[in-house]
Amino acid sequence: MQFSLPAPCSPLSASRIAVIGGPWEYVHNRLCFYNHFAQLEGQGLFSYVPLLDRLLTPERDLLGVDAVVISRGRHPNLRNVLNYCRRQSIVTIYMLDDNWLWVGKDWPDLYASIFSPGLPEYEMFLECVRACDAVMVYNQLLAEDLRPYARQVICLPINVRPADFQASLRNPVLAEQVAALRAWRQQSGGLVAGYAGSWRYSDGAFQALAAVSRRTAPPIKTLLFGRVSPRQLKFFADRAVVLPFVGHETYTAALGTLRPDLLIAPLDRSRTSMSKCPARYLDYSLAGAAGVYSDVPPYSQAVVDGKTGLLVQGDNAASWSAAIERLIEDADLRHSLARAARSDVLQKYDTAVVAPLFAAALGGLIDGYRRARSALVEESATC
Repeated sequence: MQFSLPAPCSPLSASRIAVIGGPWEYVHNRLCFYNHFAQLEGQGLFSYVPLLDRLLTPERDLLGVDAVVISRGRHPNLRNVLNYCRRQSIVTIYMLDDNWLWVGKDWPDLYASIFSPGLPEYEMFLECVRACDAVMVYNQLLAEDLRPYARQVICLPINVRPADFQASLRNPVLAEQVAALRAWRQQSGGLVAGYAGSWRYSDGAFQALAAVSRRTAPPIKTLLFGRVSPRQLKFFADRAVVLPFVGHETYTAALGTLRPDLLIAPLDRSRTSMSKCPARYLDYSLAGAAGVYSDVPPYSQAVVDGKTGLLVQGDNAASWSAAIERLIEDADLRHSLARAARSDVLQKYDTAVVAPLFAAALGGLIDGYRRARSALVEESATC
């Protein structure tokens, strides 16, 4: 995947950034911004303050700010933010990592009541996209869809912190469940195979995984970690170990502690799904698992079939079963994929690798704005 960036430049001075998001955007902000700020700390580039979109008062909370990042915003108070930034010549960046232009059309039963033309939140989102100096995304398809509305689109790679998967698992109930799975694997010589993540809207991969859970040689413990639909859960009867949806830090610590042998990442071919980030590839790889992924963007752009994972075309349960069985039967391939995927993720997506790209993008926007403003001041002074 090719990522588009503004030309890098040396910062004129340290910049103060306000990251504005809703009450449920912490994980998005952590992955898209806070990871980078932590990585860049001590370099004199940025300081930042997190602000809640519906509670902030621009004249008070944005005083002295050089740039405002609006993270997935659609609250009407953002109109006040945008107006204030325009008056004060503050750079504005809108971040989006889901395709809100398509989600209401792809899954109308779930999202049409929010993300449809004419509705307040949808129109506020588009107003932000149009008004901001740049839009920041992590997927080329999403970049293509937003370009007709945005002044500039910056496409960055997503990032991941390896340390998150090496952290201690502090949730005692979850730690006990993970310890039991590890003990079972050691005693039985079996494998832990499953899914970790949020809801997916296709069933074939879960049907295949449920069938595999009936194996006895080697025995399989099936893991469902996060959110699956009630329909998908029924495929497994009582044969799956179900771990709850938890916060990001607990999720990564649990995956890293458990180190599953094999994990699946199904994705349908809707425009919304294909506009996502390859987050499961990053998570699975740093957790030491071999992955089986849908052969659609973003996985088809991030995963090399047969080298860093297996790609499956369509939602056919038989195709998913064949790929899963292949990895169960071939331990050498399973271990090879896991090693190569981890190496690939560390080379391309480690926060230490991506943070300089983020700094170049954000610093370039701010400094370009400053230089243009300085030129206008100098021109006015000579008139």
